[in-house]
Amino acid sequence: MKKYKYVEVKWCDATGNSAVIDIDEAMKLKPAKVTSHGYLLKETNDFIIICSTMYEDGMVSEIVCIPKKWVLKITQIRKKKVVK
Repeated sequence: MKKYKYVEVKWCDATGNSAVIDIDEAMKLKPAKVTSHGYLLKETNDFIIICSTMYEDGMVSEIVCIPKKWVLKITQIRKKKVVK
């Protein structure tokens, strides 16, 4: 069995608008502040990969890869044993 940390990740995400809008409205855009929870599958100097759902047979879903420069904070919530 392999253990994966279950974490809360606070991070900033890009935002956008594809509509035709006034330049003053465009200048109001800001990155979105996001909180995600999931199993920490991989962490490098450049990015992290988390998944929200992990099946007993080792399959995963709801995966997100977040650039490390976008990560504000990672907090471990608990460890979960998974059969692989």
